Amino acid sequence: MRLRKLLITSGRSAKADEFLTQARPSELTLTLVTSEGERTTKGVNLQDQPGQQSFDVHGSDVVRIRLSVDAAYGARSDRRTAIAEVEFFGRQ
Repeated sequence: MRLRKLLITSGRSAKADEFLTQARPSELTLTLVTSEGERTTKGVNLQDQPGQQSFDVHGSDVVRIRLSVDAAYGARSDRRTAIAEVEFFGRQ
C-alpha cells in the first residue's frame, strides 16, 4: 500500500462534552514497516480539540503501521489515553 494521509480523532469522542473525559494524545510516533522489513518513523503533534485532524504521511509498500503515544493532554492516574478513530488513506 502507498500510504498518503492519516486522519485521527483523538479523545474518547468527537462530541465536545465527552472529549475531555479521558486523556488525549498530544504527540504520536508512527512507525511504517514495508514488506521488506524496512522501518520509517514520523512524529505527529495533535491539537487538543475534538474532531478529525489530518496529516500527510508518505510511505511505499507499507504492510504494517504502529502508533505509539509519546505524550498526552489531561493525563492522570485515573484516566486512559483515548483515540476514537484512526483512518489511513493510500493506494494499492
